[in-house]
Amino acid sequence: MLRSERISRLGVRTDQPESRDGPESRDGPGSPMEAPAAVELYDATGRPWNRQVYGIVCSRLGRSLQRRRRVFDYLQQATLAAKRAGAALLVVAGTAPEPWVRRAGELFGVPVLFIAAPAGVDRDRLLVATPERVFGIWVRRRGKVAELLKQRCRLCRDESTWVAVNEQEADCAATALIKEGAIGWFRPTCGSPSIERPAGPVESLPAATGQVVAATHIDWSRYLVHCTRGRSGPLAGQSWAQYRDEVLLGGDGGLPATAAETLRKILSDGWLRGNARVTRHDLPVVCWTEVPLPQWLARRTFRSHLGRWDGEPYGIAVLRSRAIQLGFQPVIYGEASRRERVPAAQRWRFQACGRVDWREEKEWRCRGSLELSALEPEEALIFVGAAGEVAPTAALSRWPVVLVDTFLKRPKGVQ
Repeated sequence: MLRSERISRLGVRTDQPESRDGPESRDGPGSPMEAPAAVELYDATGRPWNRQVYGIVCSRLGRSLQRRRRVFDYLQQATLAAKRAGAALLVVAGTAPEPWVRRAGELFGVPVLFIAAPAGVDRDRLLVATPERVFGIWVRRRGKVAELLKQRCRLCRDESTWVAVNEQEADCAATALIKEGAIGWFRPTCGSPSIERPAGPVESLPAATGQVVAATHIDWSRYLVHCTRGRSGPLAGQSWAQYRDEVLLGGDGGLPATAAETLRKILSDGWLRGNARVTRHDLPVVCWTEVPLPQWLARRTFRSHLGRWDGEPYGIAVLRSRAIQLGFQPVIYGEASRRERVPAAQRWRFQACGRVDWREEKEWRCRGSLELSALEPEEALIFVGAAGEVAPTAALSRWPVVLVDTFLKRPKGVQ
């Protein structure tokens, strides 16, 4: 079936006029050609795409990539399949796989045809309809991408639609699509890298003591607390481009981490690194709270719009007296308009109160990053939320380790 017929029958309009700018100014990787005019140019000129085009499609990956590690293995293999066939990769601006496929093409030397759908043209439909071959690297059941691939299978009735089989995912659409005629694509999991990466203490820190103390023996009102979080994006100081390279190439810097693994990484590195998410991206800080840990964990809330808890039972507590000596200071709260009136040297402390009144957090901050070697064993505590995490954490810690699982509130229906 000709591409133009396939596109038309899959419901993508092809009556858009070609831009006056012409192909010369529209085919660069940073300047997408509009579609379907770009598709017509491809068919008519073959310049510089005198080759087949493959497409890589997927459902939205969600906030955490920890469950999606195999997706990137499939992405790498699909990219290499295009390379072996001498094909180009089609990228449609705004679709879920766009940034990953663009970077995969650069890393593995595969040409990329980058187009943008104008108003009225469905981006996912264009991505599914246009290529000679389509690889579904992660397709969710009853989703939009699954429905489009089903339509393609019924229309093409050939071996041009491939779908990855993620057998561990209950909502994977592969079985249904294979029944429609898609080629099932399975890669074993036995070779996947392990996320757990034990490491010893760095040379700048004394040897770990492994001391474990009871949570009830501590006066938590004397401490400032920092909770670590799981990670599904770049490390502190790592750009998104570097992170995507690590994910695509299977590097350690691309592996997701739980809150417990993040804490052990901090202990291993000897640094609690600041970031600038709360300070307009120009003043990195580490955030703390003076709310005693039992109360903080008891009142924590699952933020569904973020897909995570607002506090995890893993982290570091520092004596307030020592924190003040190290330059920790309480946050300055106020309306957003007040920020510019705060002296420039103190803006790292400012937190705007908008729809959410953050004052209940009683936040403190330290500017930049905290070198853990500045804390003596009696000046800090390390806390964990599961009994199984005590031993591996204590093996890396020169500070007492506290199990705080009794402080947790677990509302019904939330795991």
